[in-house]
Amino acid sequence: MVGLPINAILDWPMGTPSGFAFFLDPEVNAMIKKVLNRWGKFLQTEGSAQVLGTDDAGWFSEDGYESLQYTANAAAGTNHKFEDMFQCDPNAKHHGFKSWDAFFTRQFKEGIRPVAGDDSVIVAPCESKPYNYAYDCKLRDKFWIKGESILPKQYSCQL
Repeated sequence: MVGLPINAILDWPMGTPSGFAFFLDPEVNAMIKKVLNRWGKFLQTEGSAQVLGTDDAGWFSEDGYESLQYTANAAAGTNHKFEDMFQCDPNAKHHGFKSWDAFFTRQFKEGIRPVAGDDSVIVAPCESKPYNYAYDCKLRDKFWIKGESILPKQYSCQL
């Protein structure tokens, strides 16, 4: 599955020995960094919000809206409307999100997703399902995220 067109450029070639070697080249990485930095700036512009339309391909199309709502509710086992969960204006263009980044980092309304008040719990701040649960964790225990080992302290956890 290729989520974004840039993934096809980066992901598929890395699956070959030659492609992997290509991306180890500092000059190649410098050029890719320029492309990604420019893309990151674009995602903060009003132009990037065009994908948030109500047309058939837009994130707020009938199917898109239902998927967004379903995913946000499924994580918590609730049945709220999108606009009841997130700080937005359903009557405004793009629900009031000024850019893709603003939409992608949308804020929950107060009380919709209470954070655990127990300092012994590590909370995942995203719409996802836990990969694994760990109990009786120690301060120096390692956790793995996307193939990388981290220590809970890096996330300011209180265990």
